[in-house]
Amino acid sequence: MTGLDKTTRDKAIQTALASGDPVAVEWLWEDYSEDLFAFLCGFLGRRPEAEDCLQQVFITLVQKRDRLAQARSLKAYLFQMARNEARTLLKRVSSRTPASLQTDWLVTGSSEVGLDLRDQMVWALNQLPEKQRTVLVFKLYREHTFLEISDMLGLSPNTVASQYRYGLARLRTLLGDKIHES
Repeated sequence: MTGLDKTTRDKAIQTALASGDPVAVEWLWEDYSEDLFAFLCGFLGRRPEAEDCLQQVFITLVQKRDRLAQARSLKAYLFQMARNEARTLLKRVSSRTPASLQTDWLVTGSSEVGLDLRDQMVWALNQLPEKQRTVLVFKLYREHTFLEISDMLGLSPNTVASQYRYGLARLRTLLGDKIHES
């Protein structure tokens, strides 16, 4: 299904889901697993839990594919599934706190970014409300547009832009000049 625009591809996936075609799950994985994983890492703070949660999302997706086939927005439905599964996991594992975050998913690429900055950024992100943290991760680390983020989270683009501005302002306050030192 290469060469199709996102809307057409999502409709094709929904049609394949409705007909029970197993390739639809593979297409969903190709299109959404990386963003779902980044979202879950940001939400849960640890790779192993995010991996388990992502796996559970896809298991649930296979079991309830008829609901997904009828969703107005495939992307929003998937992210809501991931959010619900993450909340369920957090209730089950309530002894974990955000202080135990793993950071290898957060800062990618260059080794020029020091571990101290990564730790400070993780700490600062954990001080933010969930919406602000999620929007910042998608915008800064996954390089999505406000429109894409609004579609994923089921929020208006203006709300996403506001959450981004508020989150950045809060990060600047929390990190101070440390952002500009590196």
